[in-house]
Amino acid sequence: MKTITALLMATLIMCPCSSIMAKNPAASVTDKAQKASISTIKDLDNGRLYVMDYTADYKLDKML
Repeated sequence: MKTITALLMATLIMCPCSSIMAKNPAASVTDKAQKASISTIKDLDNGRLYVMDYTADYKLDKML
């Protein structure tokens, strides 16, 4: 299990579907693993630093 910042997660989710994101950001979260990862977001520094456990597939092969 990997821990990454929420900013990186948001970037990975938003990249392939920016047109959907403009309308409804939650529309791109369709996988149970993605929803589970998002539920682990923790604020470490009053809104300046967040962490989460990312367990979903990165799908880097598809992106490359």
